Amino acid sequence: MYISQAFAYALHGLTSLCRKPEGELIYAADIARDIGASESYLAKVMQLLVRAGLVTSMRGMNGGYALARPPRQISVREVMEAVEDSLAHGSCILHSQSQLGRNCSSCPVLEALAAGHRRTLEELDAITIDDLARAVVPAEASPLPRGAVSTAERAREPVAS
Repeated sequence: MYISQAFAYALHGLTSLCRKPEGELIYAADIARDIGASESYLAKVMQLLVRAGLVTSMRGMNGGYALARPPRQISVREVMEAVEDSLAHGSCILHSQSQLGRNCSSCPVLEALAAGHRRTLEELDAITIDDLARAVVPAEASPLPRGAVSTAERAREPVAS
């Protein structure tokens, strides 16, 4: 499955919002920095999520973005539908625009693609932003390499005299 940059930014942006306290507004610049994205492009993607009712936004000095609903109530399918054009165009892939209608109503290729599309949507409906957020480990929380000692652990070690 092809995943566009807009869809990827939307998913990563939403999982970034999940790591913040509920209702806390986060600037687009902070989300962009968190996920390594272009701030201007991310802002456009976030506006699509606002229009879809997945995110709320407030302008101004104390503004930013927050999830509009709990992350367990936002499906990946909703995110995809908010930022992507519909994948189900229903048009024949074998005939040109001038030939549409010629035996396309029972096209086996179109029927097979539509069935696959329905199954994909069902799968995406079953995955929530909460599922993704729990699966994604932020860089600052990633485990240390084997044998490495964190600064906190080093501070607890007794000092040799």
